[in-house]
Order: sequence, then structure tokens, then C-alpha cells
Amino acid sequence: MSLEERKRCARAGAGKKVDVTPKRTVKERLRSFVADGPLDLVAGAVVLINAAFLIIEHQNRGEVAEKVLFSYPVSPEDVDRPRLFEIMEYVFLAFYVCETLLRMVVLRTMWYYTAEGGIMWGNFFDALIVAFGVSDVLIQKVMLPQEGQTHFGAVLLRLLKVMKVAKTMRLIRVMQLFSQLRSMVDTFLASLSSLFWSMVMLLVCMMIAALVLCESCVPYIVDPTADIEMSTREWLLIRYGSFTRAMYTMFEITFSGGWPGLIRPLVDEVSVLFAIPCLIYVVAIVFAALRLITALFALRQRQVLNSDAAAAVLERMERASELQGKLLEVFAHADVDGDGYLTLQEFEALLQQSEILHYLSVLELDIRDARVLFHILADGDETLSVEEFCGGIAKVRGNAKSVDIVQLMHETGKLRKECRAMLEAFGAQVLS
Repeated sequence: MSLEERKRCARAGAGKKVDVTPKRTVKERLRSFVADGPLDLVAGAVVLINAAFLIIEHQNRGEVAEKVLFSYPVSPEDVDRPRLFEIMEYVFLAFYVCETLLRMVVLRTMWYYTAEGGIMWGNFFDALIVAFGVSDVLIQKVMLPQEGQTHFGAVLLRLLKVMKVAKTMRLIRVMQLFSQLRSMVDTFLASLSSLFWSMVMLLVCMMIAALVLCESCVPYIVDPTADIEMSTREWLLIRYGSFTRAMYTMFEITFSGGWPGLIRPLVDEVSVLFAIPCLIYVVAIVFAALRLITALFALRQRQVLNSDAAAAVLERMERASELQGKLLEVFAHADVDGDGYLTLQEFEALLQQSEILHYLSVLELDIRDARVLFHILADGDETLSVEEFCGGIAKVRGNAKSVDIVQLMHETGKLRKECRAMLEAFGAQVLS
């Protein structure tokens, strides 16, 4: 700060300060708005509002469909889409287009690639959703305004309407704004390969079981001499009459948890021998394999959380901030005169309180000699400031860290060299 600015501050008073920080340009502010997170917060809020409008619109469409169904063949009059939803759709689409273009222009190469994150697939995903929305407007309103009456136009418009709902997939990006949700999303994405191979293994097992049951059940369906009722034959045909039906039944047995209702009729009304392969499948796949896959996913989640540097830094900062606040409360409790410093007497009186000792033991701080600890924290002074108290407690708590041991060995080595040099100099003087 220059002399003129100091004089200005003195005239303004002690309570006023002059802002001498350099002002950022509009380009720098815009880049900070895009790259540092504020735009993500705004976009997340807009996506949530858009999802709320979609929920309300589809609820309204369900009510309209109910009216059409119960008034058939007479068509109700108010079946058109409300104008408000159409206007809001264009507003949200315009925001998404502007947001995507703004990110591309401001971030440039960082929009699609960064050294830390590699290829930014999330940005490509957002751009693809925006492209779907723009193509929907162009095709529905410009290219095919009257094609809804033809079969091709009706099918195409239905596909486009389904593609509209894809914009709600942006909610996945909103989860990245919250640390816990981001950890869950990262864990899920990191587990996709494990999920794929787990499903391959389960599908192979289900295919084998489906072939075995299909091969075993078809003779009971077509054999007129078998002592089985017609209702049971129909049930067997629906559940195990072909490979696709048996495969879907095995899918239900594996994942729905309702396997007794799908196996019990086989055992009770067809043959008790069906209990052998069915129970083997339930024990080996439904019980053992699914729990093994769950354990592997839990292990993968722990690995992802341990490797999440950002989450680890945030957690460490939160713990440090919480420890700082608690130590400040302890210091304020011990500072009887309120001068911002602790004397040896105040420090000893503090450590005589059982509650404080218990709290410091929770912080992994074993205090055996208050006087020694005071001089260590005060660094030779007669008083202990709040900075020395908080910083010193944070350093001496817990076990010795590797860096502390290395630093101690380094200082010991330097001291040894100095002592050797002093002995050599003293010996030279004695000899001379």
C-alpha cells in the first residue's frame, strides 16, 4: 500500500479499509463464473426446475389420458397440451443452448479435455442432450408440422417426445455438485465394468438353468398321459414353455425374491425331483453369487472413495475446521482474564479439569506433564497465544508421523556434523 493510500485509510478511520486488490476484467470474471462452479449451480437449479415442470406435465397428461379412456368413443375437448408447458420447454432449451455455447467459448480446449480429468464426457453428454432438444424443435415445428397424421410422422414424433425426457438425465450432472452424491455416482461409474461381467456371469447361469427347466417341463406339457391338470399345464407353458419364457422366469427367480411362488408349483404339482436343480440354483446363485457380487461392489466403492482426492481433501479440511473450533472453545474457557494469552498458571488450572482431560484424550493427546507441554507449545515464552495453542495441539496430538521422524533424523544428522566439526576444531587447537 502506498503512502497516499495509508493517509487515506487513516483519515477514513480504523474501521474502514481501502480495497486495493486489483480489479478483474470482464473476461476473467466470466471465466471464473464458468470454470469455478457458479454456472454449475445455476445450471443445476434450472435442471431441477425443468424436471419439476416435466413431472407436472406428465401428471397432467395422465389425467388427460384418463379422461380420454373413460369418455371413449367421445373425445374430450381439453386434450391439447397447455401452452405454458410448451413455452417453458422453449425457455429451458434456450438456456441449455446458451449454457453449452458459453462453456465452449470460454473454456475452449478445456471443454472437451483437461489434464486432470482427461476427456470430458460429461460435457459431450450435455451437448448431445441439447442437440436432441434442438432437433426435436426443428423436426416437429419446421420439417414435419403436419406429418403427425401419417404413420411415419406419428412414430417419429413419439420417438422425439421420448427423447425429450432424456434431458432429465442432466440430473446426474447435478449430483456432481454434492460430495456424497458425487461419490455415489463416481462409484457407480467405476463399477460399470464389474457390473457388466457380473451380469454376464449371471446371464450364463440363468441360461443354463432355463435350458434345463425348459427341457424338463415341455414333456409334461405335451404328454397326454401325464397326471397333471390342464391349469398346471397352462402354467408350465407360460412359465417354462419356451427358452425365452424360461429365461424371463429365471430372471424373476434371481432378482425378484419371489422364487418360492415360481418353484413351489413345480415341486408340488409336477414332480418332487424339480426341487433338486431349483434348490441348487437358489443356493448357488440367488444366495451365494448375489452376495459375492454385493461384496465386490462394496469393495469397489471403498477403493473409489479412498482414491477420491477431492473428497479426501474436503473431509480433511472439515475435520481441521472442526478441530480448530473446538480448540478455540477450550482456549476461551481457559483464558480467565480474556487477554488472548494463557499463562502457566491458567494452563495448569485448565488441565486439572477432568472434562478437559477427557476431551484432550479423545483428541489422542496424552498429557503427563502440563509444564513441559506448556513450554513446548509456547516455544520458550512465558505466555501462550491462541495461535500457538491451536497449532501446537494439532501438531503434538496422535502418534508421530513419518515426516516428523524424517525431520528429526535430519536435524540429528546436522547436529552430529556440527559436533564433529567442533571436536575437530578443538582437537586442532589443542595439538597446535
